[in-house]
Amino acid sequence: MLLKSSLCSNKGLISVCVSSNGMLLSKKTVKGYSDNYLSLLKALGIAIRLVKNVVENSTDSEVVFELNNSTVISWLNERNVKDKYYEDFMSVMELLDSIPVKYSFVYNSNPSAMIYCSTSYLDKPKIGGLFDS
Repeated sequence: MLLKSSLCSNKGLISVCVSSNGMLLSKKTVKGYSDNYLSLLKALGIAIRLVKNVVENSTDSEVVFELNNSTVISWLNERNVKDKYYEDFMSVMELLDSIPVKYSFVYNSNPSAMIYCSTSYLDKPKIGGLFDS
């Protein structure tokens, strides 16, 4: 089976969602960085962790990561990045190497995670395991 992990960075927020057969399994929206590339690398790290959790409890054998940035996709496919992003990129690559499924990256100008990239979906910080109001 195939998982889809969609991620995007927009207006200072990053959003990630994981779905299988059109059914939403997990989503997360958090504050990003002013640098769009760093935000997307952070989003990819979140996406990989969510995928890892889903894969542990499913029979899915492949994941497609959907992004709206062709530069980041080329970095991932070539395993090569600008020096400025090297450490963050290598952290993402370590996470990718730890997931037990095949993966690929595709470009989509309007990824499905875009609908969750809004302050209304922003994850609330947790203190002591409780939501802070």
